[in-house]
Amino acid sequence: MAYLPALYLKQKDALDARDMTSWLEDELQVLLASIPDQDPDGVHYYKRFSQAWKLPAEKLAALRDLTAWRERICRQRDVPRNRVLRNQALIDIVYKWPTSEYALSQIDDIHPRAVRQDGATILSYLKMAKILLRPVRRNPLCSRLAMTGISR
Repeated sequence: MAYLPALYLKQKDALDARDMTSWLEDELQVLLASIPDQDPDGVHYYKRFSQAWKLPAEKLAALRDLTAWRERICRQRDVPRNRVLRNQALIDIVYKWPTSEYALSQIDDIHPRAVRQDGATILSYLKMAKILLRPVRRNPLCSRLAMTGISR
């Protein structure tokens, strides 16, 4: 990494000497414009977590929603993902499932600024995941009767 600034200066000088700097900038703009954003909303980012396969459904839903939210926030604030929440912090949140901002602040890797700024939003995503994926209780007797074709 230490050699990159010197390499940049050499390349820049070579391009300037050949009067090709504007050409390079134009080519790079065309190249960047042609790269499709495979996940513009960030809804599939959670699949990059190697720990996700062992999460129960509600925790997986929370991880999915929190990573998508983080992607949106990063783009709005124009900051890297880790500035909002680190990946490990997201995993810790869904494993520990805090129910208050104080409990959220006790999780390692969560900056106090993140709790102040986004704590209520993070907790709301956890609550929504729990509500939306609450298991439906079925009456076993009704299920067996339905299988036999007998109605109540």
